[in-house]
Amino acid sequence: MIEVARELRDRGNRVTFYIFGDPGPGIEAAGFQVRQLADEMTPPDTQVKFGQAAGASSGTDVLRTHAKYTAVISEAILRNAPQLVQDDQVEALLIDQVTLAGSTVADLTGIPYITICNALMIDPDPSLPPYFLSKRIDFSEAAEADNAAAWQFLDDCYEPVVASLNTFRVPAGLAPFEKFSDGWSPLLQITQEVRGLEPRTHLPEHLEYVGPLLKRAGDDTDFPWGLLDGRPLAYVSMGTMQNRAADRYRTIAEGCAGTGLQLVITTGRGLDPAELGDLPGDPVVVPFAPQTQLLERCELAITSGGLNGVMEALHHGKPMLVTPIAWEQPGIAARVEFSGAGRMIATDELTADAVHEAVVDLLTNPNYREAAAKVAAEIDQSPGASGLADLVEQALSGEAISA
Repeated sequence: MIEVARELRDRGNRVTFYIFGDPGPGIEAAGFQVRQLADEMTPPDTQVKFGQAAGASSGTDVLRTHAKYTAVISEAILRNAPQLVQDDQVEALLIDQVTLAGSTVADLTGIPYITICNALMIDPDPSLPPYFLSKRIDFSEAAEADNAAAWQFLDDCYEPVVASLNTFRVPAGLAPFEKFSDGWSPLLQITQEVRGLEPRTHLPEHLEYVGPLLKRAGDDTDFPWGLLDGRPLAYVSMGTMQNRAADRYRTIAEGCAGTGLQLVITTGRGLDPAELGDLPGDPVVVPFAPQTQLLERCELAITSGGLNGVMEALHHGKPMLVTPIAWEQPGIAARVEFSGAGRMIATDELTADAVHEAVVDLLTNPNYREAAAKVAAEIDQSPGASGLADLVEQALSGEAISA
């Protein structure tokens, strides 16, 4: 969202971020105002507690845990956000799709809003499995029936969130929501995916694909470039948060041994590189790295399947091995595999042998690189952050969308 915010600010707009919990360093460093939506009843560390609870859950229990905490956080947002946005004289809201309380804030205040999908789209669509499943995409009638049942299960899991939203909607005279997906914008919904990665047959009304919202040029992240020894590179990233399992990195390093690759492993916030100890193949292990520069140089990417990392790798035409951990990552992994640009290994199938076989296949089979190049070409033709800002201005002015 920061790139979109920059684009809108450059056009003379005042941009404020309304956030529950830790905004991270990037937003304030970029000079944007931040409003905190947490309060004494629901403090900012609620999200940390949620992460701990989710980490102790498994399977579909993670969804129920997420719904429980989302309901609590939604109530905090609805206690605080309506007054704040009115005090700030906000004229339009750009709402992350997973902020399920956002549309109710807009409805309570009468402020027009646009839905932005920063992660994988969560609009129910029986042609595709829900985001939490790594089920391979299959357009058969039997698969569509299974998908519809899985989407219904997701609706059932999020009933507590819908109930929380309705405790604010009904007293205000607003129509109650029946399901969590009732709150998408009637003006415009935007996704940073491209069609080649999101092969939907039931498209939401007012949906626009804009492609990845890539960072502007320049990344001053420190990196020990001198440790690169000339071998072909593989860039390994499990994201910045959901990456606490040291065994996953060891398995990947063991699997890549003997492939001729040098790994660059980023551990993010969740793991101290020293905890990994000595790994096969003498990889470079750092907390953070200049991702764009490394993706330009590498032969392939190995990722947990976060959408930003996947889209950036595809932007550079890199085939990838996706080993999903949680949230929407299984669904993204399935879409990467469906596009032909990579391989997927589920967590319960992640072994050194499986990694070795997949990496050798990705390096030697030109079909993966050709498929990645095809998606890269589609990304190159997508409007990105600038086009997104154009769409926002058109929608809010009442102009017909011409993208």
